[in-house]
Amino acid sequence: MMNSCLVEYFRKIDILFLELDKLAPENDVKNRSIRNEFAGLMVISLAANYENCVKTILINYADLFHDKFSHQVERKYSYLNSRIKYETLKEYLSHFDGDLFNFENKVSKYSIKLKNEINKTYDQILTWRHSYAHANSVITSLTDAYKAHRYAKYILYSFEDSLLGHAKRDSVRLINIFNRNSSFAFDAIESNYEKIKDRINNETNLIAQKDEANYLLATARKFKTICEEAQQKANECSINILPSILNQAQNAATECQKASKAFSALKNGLCQAAT
Repeated sequence: MMNSCLVEYFRKIDILFLELDKLAPENDVKNRSIRNEFAGLMVISLAANYENCVKTILINYADLFHDKFSHQVERKYSYLNSRIKYETLKEYLSHFDGDLFNFENKVSKYSIKLKNEINKTYDQILTWRHSYAHANSVITSLTDAYKAHRYAKYILYSFEDSLLGHAKRDSVRLINIFNRNSSFAFDAIESNYEKIKDRINNETNLIAQKDEANYLLATARKFKTICEEAQQKANECSINILPSILNQAQNAATECQKASKAFSALKNGLCQAAT
């Protein structure tokens, strides 16, 4: 799994449960009433953190494209008002061109692995929150609420991977294509260079062509190296700098292909002059 932007939210939830459980230990009967109130506090906190998780994922996704798009998404989704149920997350994925198949597949795999229908558990927490917030009704315990969260959080990990992870995988795929294209272009230059090097090195009237050939070869090598470095960085970098790496790779591949076309024209010109 990619480095998650959700870890801090879930760490806060873990700390909250430990603190509440410490304040009113479960094995003391006298704490039953206060633990019920703590259970309500817990489900409110869970839902609020889940909303923040979804907002963070959506905004981080928008950040990959353009500042204006990011600001627009931030304004539109600043108040989700609990519009984060499982089916709603699927709608967000469809709207933002995420990987819906990956989302459903990961949820299914987690459900099998954890032996829990995590999508239902996730929605149940949001239902608990609604009951407590609007009817002051506590229908779960502090311990059960936290146990439910330990399953439900994988819905959000799956959502993150299906939007941010999908965007990263797609960017890496494009960078690999640009790197491959630059390699093809450079190989074509090297092949053409072999065909003309003896002539341009031995004929004194071809100094300009020799200089151009060497320049184009060096240029292509430089941009091919940029593409190779971009490919190496892409698999290791954080997602927020991936757009700039993708842009570098695209520009470098384009320049490498331009150099290849120019070299091909140079070679063809020399061949025509020789006939």
